[in-house]
Amino acid sequence: MYPIPRALVITGLLIAAVLPLSGCAALPCDEFAAPPSRQLLACPTKTAEAPPTPTRYCYRSLASNECFAQPQPERSGFTGTYP
Repeated sequence: MYPIPRALVITGLLIAAVLPLSGCAALPCDEFAAPPSRQLLACPTKTAEAPPTPTRYCYRSLASNECFAQPQPERSGFTGTYP
């Protein structure tokens, strides 16, 4: 009996491992299908862009910067707005 080459053994094992996986998504069973509202489309639509980051108004204090959602005209040390 002839010895089987190692490459042929590895190829055979790969085919044996991948073959059962080839039919997983071919025809899904209706009993396991997601409801119509949750089914994915063949080509998903472009998702909406993230909402813009609100502007923050930052003021310098002794130790660090403090940022607020609204401008604080009574505070000194305005460093700028940050998105």
